[in-house]
Amino acid sequence: MQIKTLTPNLMVNNVAETIMYYNSILGFELVQTVPETPPYDWAMVSTDGLALMFQSVDSMKTEFKPLEQQATGGGLSFYLRVEGVEDLYEKLKGKVTVVNDLKESFYGMTEFSIQDLNGFVLTFAENLNPSVATESSKETEQN
Repeated sequence: MQIKTLTPNLMVNNVAETIMYYNSILGFELVQTVPETPPYDWAMVSTDGLALMFQSVDSMKTEFKPLEQQATGGGLSFYLRVEGVEDLYEKLKGKVTVVNDLKESFYGMTEFSIQDLNGFVLTFAENLNPSVATESSKETEQN
């Protein structure tokens, strides 16, 4: 088996509102919706080779019975490596719910986290101090 891609399919409260959020705030482009006009059951957005799918709560729970008791946003976060993390933080901080402010992690990444309108946590990170990341990698390899 060879895995070609991994595209998260997120259960969301309102597909149209989620498309607007990811488009207007985070810069994702709409790829496709089902049906073609609202109210949508499903949609795909993408940016820079990264794709996300959004599926309405009703549609998702009908399709996947094990998710019938699952709430949106539960137990899932995304880690996105970006370029320009400091500029992105300044651009987003007044428009989104910031969970963790911009900081340098112990493993050398400069990062911040937000929570989207469905409760999913997205962490945006950039390696602005390569020597720290290299040191952390060496320590991990030695252990």
